[in-house]
Amino acid sequence: MSKKFITVIAEQINFESRIYDCGDDKRLEYNRKTHYPIANVIYNAVEDGETIEVVAVKKDGITSDKNLDILKSDLDCIEKEKNIQIKYSIITRPKKETKRSHIEYFYQLINEIKDNDLIYADITYGTKPGPFILFAALNYANRLKKNVGIESIVYGGIDWDTKHSYIYDVTQLFYMNSIVETIAAEGVEEAEKVVETLFKMM
Repeated sequence: MSKKFITVIAEQINFESRIYDCGDDKRLEYNRKTHYPIANVIYNAVEDGETIEVVAVKKDGITSDKNLDILKSDLDCIEKEKNIQIKYSIITRPKKETKRSHIEYFYQLINEIKDNDLIYADITYGTKPGPFILFAALNYANRLKKNVGIESIVYGGIDWDTKHSYIYDVTQLFYMNSIVETIAAEGVEEAEKVVETLFKMM
């Protein structure tokens, strides 16, 4: 399977690099400062000599262009250390959020995801509707494309009181929705008990 990493480019000006604390999840450990939590994911997911693809979602504008360059600079270090090759695909979105732009974004995402892709995604940056659209596109790809796996979806946050940065995996939220859809489609009796049992196993 081909490893594909989806991340949204920040729109902040002069945003800082941080060490994102992974807690007990050592799959996300990366003890270097980075502007983008997807770096934590890539560092742990790649193997020596691999070629991977990074899909960067950006808005029109100079700030997004500069912040895309920051992403590439952050990942250059991993590319050299891990002896990998990173190919970039760019999805450019309009600044104004509309129903039409949301639909177009959905189609852009599903066109980027190919059969036999293993998907990793970071939902830290971007507008609030963004993760809903990404989840819809991932659900489409997971169900309707051939051999597409959703390996990891992460979020990087900051406690503004302590300035502590953290990263955690939210993939279970994606699969939670898929489980509910499947149970509803099958007309399972005592659905709440089935859901409770399944969630305890996650």
